[in-house]
Amino acid sequence: MKTNYLYLVTMLLVASCSSQVYSPSLNLTTNALKEKQLDLHGGVEMLPETIPAEIESKTTLGVNGQISYGFSNQFNLTAKGWTNIDGISDELRHGYSLKAQFIKNTSKQGKIIILPSIGMALNYYRLRHSNSGSISKQNC
Repeated sequence: MKTNYLYLVTMLLVASCSSQVYSPSLNLTTNALKEKQLDLHGGVEMLPETIPAEIESKTTLGVNGQISYGFSNQFNLTAKGWTNIDGISDELRHGYSLKAQFIKNTSKQGKIIILPSIGMALNYYRLRHSNSGSISKQNC
């Protein structure tokens, strides 16, 4: 009996997943953060829907905010949060991400930037997460 109840609860949670929003934007500073330097960003953006057919829209109006801190001249972390504000859905749909930035100077005018990140989209108690990363080579 307990197994059937657990199975039913699990199926209801999975089956009732509704569309969530995520923020694909990456707001980098003009210059790399130095040690003990702080950077704040905020903005309005169109947030993509994870299940557009359910909401009948591919995007929704949202806001975001982020804080970045330089732990050294070659490493900083960024925490970001976002939420929808257009009222299409009655549910609170929001998310958070954490991004790191590793900078390696390759020459006087060049550098390699490694940007690993992890994020999660929430819809009340339902959670989706993702990991991503990129490597960028810049010549200044």
